[in-house]
Amino acid sequence: MNGKELELRSERQRPRMEINLQEMKVSGFNGCNNYLGPIEDVGFGDIEFGPVAVTRRFCTDMVVPDRFNKNLSSVESYSLQELKLTFYDGEGNELFSFQKTD
Repeated sequence: MNGKELELRSERQRPRMEINLQEMKVSGFNGCNNYLGPIEDVGFGDIEFGPVAVTRRFCTDMVVPDRFNKNLSSVESYSLQELKLTFYDGEGNELFSFQKTD
């Protein structure tokens, strides 16, 4: 996240994202809570997420989830290289990247 590897106490805290372009939805896990929202627009290199709903589980450490939620609301573009998807803000700063897994 933000160009740096996350330091997690357990792999269960690792944020995840699933993008469904057929249904134009994004969903996943932010490190504490699940989230779900619409994809408003997607083009070659550009993407816009709509309002994202997040569950409200209590977690003792909210640093990663809070930063993830903030970054998700700032996404304006992406790049896809091989199996790595990276999202950027309006200034081109890396917000987070994901490696495809099955």
